[in-house]
Amino acid sequence: MSRQTGFFPYSGKLKDRVGYYRKNKKGEKEWWTRQAAEHVRRTAATKRAATDFGTACRCSRLVRHALRPWLQYYGYHFDHNRLNKAFINLVKADTAHKTGFKLPTHQNMQSLRGFHFNTVKTTHDFLTGTPVITNENGNRTAVLLPGIHISNAKRYKGITHITVKAIALPFNFRQNTTAAVASETITIKRNNAPQPITLTLPASKEQTLIMLEIQCGYEINGSIVISPKKETAAIDIIAVLPARKTPKVKTNKTPQLRIIPLCCQTVKKHQSRRRVSVYPLKE
Repeated sequence: MSRQTGFFPYSGKLKDRVGYYRKNKKGEKEWWTRQAAEHVRRTAATKRAATDFGTACRCSRLVRHALRPWLQYYGYHFDHNRLNKAFINLVKADTAHKTGFKLPTHQNMQSLRGFHFNTVKTTHDFLTGTPVITNENGNRTAVLLPGIHISNAKRYKGITHITVKAIALPFNFRQNTTAAVASETITIKRNNAPQPITLTLPASKEQTLIMLEIQCGYEINGSIVISPKKETAAIDIIAVLPARKTPKVKTNKTPQLRIIPLCCQTVKKHQSRRRVSVYPLKE
């Protein structure tokens, strides 16, 4: 295995070489190259396992791309391999389907609760209790927070305000559609006593991931500037809501019989003695 030191690093296969990068302990990218294999032998079981692996990675990619506007702040503190591993574990936990056809079911998706995108900080370090999620008339989803409090540690020196928001991500891996929606941003002063907070999100018919983001900032010339320290911010998955089932309207699809055939017509008493031939007589 050789290390690349040129000015033009590349990722992927180039003739008989494969270029890739990995991060060191400082979070910096290091580029490496290796020899590409001439022949790859895969059995049927290996192909089925690779299909499940691809399903998990595709689901992870949908979540990462939908949350890209919020994850850019955390930089290398968000390791996408952790999210891939979480989806791989929940896809493998599907016992209703055979290998190669496994899916991320709603029951297994509950394992994503508590997943933190920032490895340095979590939202539980700021909250004074557990968040509660309720549904308001089927149109709104309310996230109830008991209160937010930060300690007097050195990393919070100069922090004057705290911003809180909730993010809803309807997740449909079959159609490859995701559309993240953020709630209103609530700003709280640091010296205030912890007070309950309510964040509202539009409800969705699809399976929905609920994220909570808490960031610390300081006031400069009347505006709030978010602190660049990763120890003062967190974004976690706090709930996975199931898909809402729309009630089916039962309709009678049998066509109406407008013409009554002769065999079904009622025969009067004075006509019962007559013999009526249904079939025409041949001349």
